[in-house]
Amino acid sequence: MDDKKNTELRQLIDFIKISKLDFDLVDLVDLVDIEGEQPDFLAKRNDKLIGIELTTAYHPKTTKYQTLEMEGARAKYLSELKNILPIEARVIINVCFNEGVEVTKNDRKKIKTFSNLIVENSLKLNPVGTATYWNKHNQDHPNPKLSFEMPKFISNICLYKDGKHQNKVTGSSGGFLPDFNDLVLTTILESKNEKLKKYRECDEYWLVIVSNLMMIEAHNQEDAFADFGVTSFATSFGDINITKPINSNFDKTFLFKWPCDLILLG
Repeated sequence: MDDKKNTELRQLIDFIKISKLDFDLVDLVDLVDIEGEQPDFLAKRNDKLIGIELTTAYHPKTTKYQTLEMEGARAKYLSELKNILPIEARVIINVCFNEGVEVTKNDRKKIKTFSNLIVENSLKLNPVGTATYWNKHNQDHPNPKLSFEMPKFISNICLYKDGKHQNKVTGSSGGFLPDFNDLVLTTILESKNEKLKKYRECDEYWLVIVSNLMMIEAHNQEDAFADFGVTSFATSFGDINITKPINSNFDKTFLFKWPCDLILLG
């Protein structure tokens, strides 16, 4: 089973757990993983075969890249940054992003230079300490002496050293959460309603729309690093503001605000 399928299976199991029969669900007697077929999963409920399709809700496009793809590019950049930091740096770095600004090829080409600047400034913290440094391209940074050249998609970085931890790199961003509205829902339903025509025959079809995903980096046990995760801003929403009845061809359509909030939309 590939990583995508493993993620979907974990989401499905959490969906079943949180339902608590509120929506006439029962425990799965059997779970069948159909590779390369639709829907994503089949569940047997008494004598009925239920096809369950999972999909992700994300913000509408803000640039030529989807916001979820932008977050993926940032995560890849931070992973590369962590890998090239010298082991002896022993610094924890939190990167604050400029929302809506993309990671460019030039940013990736200059990642070693950025790493060197981080190490250079982290040496000022020896043996322990913390400091925030700003991107010198930002017009509103509070202190020019605490700024240096950074990729434009980065607003500032916070460096922390306690003499105990090895290198860690995390990222954060924020903003006002948009509503889960008709635009978001209609985009999903138009695609899934069309694909539903090609699904294998089932007694019922359920659509589970997942939001509030978690981007997780797992560190190996040899390094004794703890796992950490950051909620994906691109898949997080505020209020639900949709017109009912919804135009869904599925027997049941759910919004699953992972991991603990489940709403029946129709």
